Amino acid sequence: MNNLFLILVGILLSFLMGLVAAKKRYRNRYKQESSQVLNCILVPPIAPSLVGYTVATHGSRELRRLSQSFRRGGIPLLILGYGCKWQGFGNKILWLKEQLSKQNLSKAHIVLFVDAYDVINLGSAAEIVAKFTRFGIDLVISGEKGCHPDPQLAREFDSNAPPFRYPNSGGYIGYSSAVMEMLNSAEISPHEDDQRFVSRYVIQNPRKCSIDTNCEIFLPLFDVVASDLELTNDEQRVLLRDKGTQPCILHGNGPSKLLLDELFPA
Repeated sequence: MNNLFLILVGILLSFLMGLVAAKKRYRNRYKQESSQVLNCILVPPIAPSLVGYTVATHGSRELRRLSQSFRRGGIPLLILGYGCKWQGFGNKILWLKEQLSKQNLSKAHIVLFVDAYDVINLGSAAEIVAKFTRFGIDLVISGEKGCHPDPQLAREFDSNAPPFRYPNSGGYIGYSSAVMEMLNSAEISPHEDDQRFVSRYVIQNPRKCSIDTNCEIFLPLFDVVASDLELTNDEQRVLLRDKGTQPCILHGNGPSKLLLDELFPA
């Protein structure tokens, strides 16, 4: 009995020492010496070439909606930063880069990143991979109608292009090497804006990525109204009337989260 007790105490002490060491490494990496940050929960990937990634520091109905929608589509979803202290939108870039750098990824590995609390997946893994492949480029960025957070950058994009021509960092898909190239393209702190980061990369590297201007894969709902959409397939899919496309990933960015919640309640 005493031996069993000593073994259990040893296991508990080892766990606590590991947690303290991990917390120290995290603080050193992100220079938040005074923050009370828990160690990130990083789940190892499983099998298929398409893997979804998101950043969420806590559970919610919206996160459950996202997770269940990925499960229905047959897409594994890795939740990064769970239990961590949220410092800013730059965390999305930093935590994804940290996770991908730890993985031994093949060239065929496809990274699908989406925001956590205002997104739902309506497509299957096969459909998303097929649509991505048809772009004929290694990285595809979600496109929205507004140029945020820097409206002055709108002049950098083709004014004759479709309305969904501005990058939205809440959704992108690409081969792991292409995604890592973007994530490594510039320094970013946790408190900086990830959409500004992605927009600048798109502007500087127009031949290395495409914007999903026809909403084949991604549909950010900002500045979209209900009459622009039609529910199809027993209300399981959404048709964008103007484009005639059925996007796989719906993103209720900004105030449009109300529209997403109306279409697919959490």
